[in-house]
Amino acid sequence: MARNKQTQNIPIPLEQQPFRLPENWQWVRLGEIVFNRGQMQPQSDFCYIDIGSIDNINQKLNNTENIVSAKNAPTRARKIVDMGDILYSTVRPYLHNMCIIDRKFSLQPIASTGFAVMTCHNMIFNKYLFYYLLSHYFDLYANDTENSKGISYPAINDKRLYNAPIPLPPLVEQKRIVEKIEQLFTQLDQAAEKLTAVIDGFELRKTAILHKAFTGELSKQWRMKNNLNLNDWQNLTLNDIAEYKKGPFGSSITKSMFVPKGNHTYKVYEQGNAIRKTVHYGTYYINEQKFNELKNFAVQANDIIISCAGTIGEVYKLPQDCEIGVINQALMRVRVYSNTEEKFFIYYFGEMIKDNVIKQSNGTAIKNIPPFKIMKAMSIKLPPLSEQKEIVRILDNLLTQEQNAKQQAEDALQKIALIKKAILAQAFRGEL
Repeated sequence: MARNKQTQNIPIPLEQQPFRLPENWQWVRLGEIVFNRGQMQPQSDFCYIDIGSIDNINQKLNNTENIVSAKNAPTRARKIVDMGDILYSTVRPYLHNMCIIDRKFSLQPIASTGFAVMTCHNMIFNKYLFYYLLSHYFDLYANDTENSKGISYPAINDKRLYNAPIPLPPLVEQKRIVEKIEQLFTQLDQAAEKLTAVIDGFELRKTAILHKAFTGELSKQWRMKNNLNLNDWQNLTLNDIAEYKKGPFGSSITKSMFVPKGNHTYKVYEQGNAIRKTVHYGTYYINEQKFNELKNFAVQANDIIISCAGTIGEVYKLPQDCEIGVINQALMRVRVYSNTEEKFFIYYFGEMIKDNVIKQSNGTAIKNIPPFKIMKAMSIKLPPLSEQKEIVRILDNLLTQEQNAKQQAEDALQKIALIKKAILAQAFRGEL
């Protein structure tokens, strides 16, 4: 067994102690309370544990074994591990790629050298140490950028790691603290599970709402009040409800044509504007002469743009305060006819037609929106304009409620994470 020689059993100076401890506790170096099992080069098939083997949201080892043959062993597959050991990734430690080895393996487990493998001496409970390594106090120590100079990402070397100060209460107290932490964390995890279900179910609920909207169910009561029925809905195609204009050939707009933003310059709208739903994406501009050459591809307030390559089918309506400009080759401009409410089109295309567009897209490595002949022939069941407006009103209301519920759940999850940090802070000050 390889001992850690980086530390000595000497008192930790007061200025190196992160906080004051209760009377019967003491500060010790990490290297005084753990050791590692050494390294070996695999001679036969083994279970490889690398960073990808860790669920760093829950700090658990994934259930799937990664079995590797000796001849295909990565050069980093060297560290011996066993039940109860703590794995702590020394690269980007803020990501919390760490876990306790909590089960036996079908073959010899070997971990990546990207981990520090810690086997606890008998004076420390492995779960107690594990929770301290998760705490804000240890994060501050491990992620100190002053100790990561000369590299492109935060990392902690063995010398600094094993010199870390650790608050050490009596063993009985360690186990009591762990029991209390896990009791509180279990309650928080149960709440988090319900919140996660709300978040994960958002897209399903949204799809169900939109399906009801475009099959007439959401506006059923409105039709009854207005003496209308589903027979008033028209069977049309996309060609019947809007005019479509694909962006110019790539050679029509090249970087050599771009100029700094200024007077009499015009914005070049890109896929990112449609995908991110913002006019503030992109910094490309052309001069007035070039704009006049490309005026057939001009866009202005209330025009709808749709992404056409790679991430296709993302829809965005340009706001009133947008800059006049042109679309590039990866966008399509849409101007709806008078029989169609703009937002109805956006909802319908973005949620009902988008999947069909993707399925019929061409291209291999990079998907492209299907030819206009195919896209314009796609069907739409169009309600009367007055009912379209009612459907949009209902959708705006319901989807806003759903979005708010999702946001509240996400905010609550963040609060749970903060509460967990507070619990750990109290635990290691002896306040639990």
